[in-house]
Amino acid sequence: MPETTSHPRKAGQTGNDRKVRERFIEQKGVLERTALPGNRQDYLRLAEHPCAAVLAGALVRPRRARSTIATTAEALSAAGQATLDPRLKTFDAFYATIIGSQEPTISDHG
Repeated sequence: MPETTSHPRKAGQTGNDRKVRERFIEQKGVLERTALPGNRQDYLRLAEHPCAAVLAGALVRPRRARSTIATTAEALSAAGQATLDPRLKTFDAFYATIIGSQEPTISDHG
C-alpha cells in the first residue's frame, strides 16, 4: 500500500485552491482520501488503479457521443429517412474506434 502524506501549503497558495485541485483529482479516481487513527487531518494516497480510472473517465465523452449518434439515427429512421448520412456513420465509426482502442488498456490496468 502506498504511503500516505499530507500536503503543506505552498507560498501564495490558498487552502481552497489546493482543496479544489485535490477534490478534482479525487473525483477522477487518481487519489483516495484517508485518515489515520486518532488524527483528524485528511491524508491523500494514490488510488489502487489510477490509470484505469483516468482511462475510464476519458471514455465518458466518446460513449455519450455514440449514444447521441444512435439516438439521432433512430429519430431520422422514424422520420422516414431510409439511409443515414455517410458522415454520421463515419462519426460513429470514429468513436467506436476510440472506445475499442482504450477498453483493452483499461482491462490491462484495472
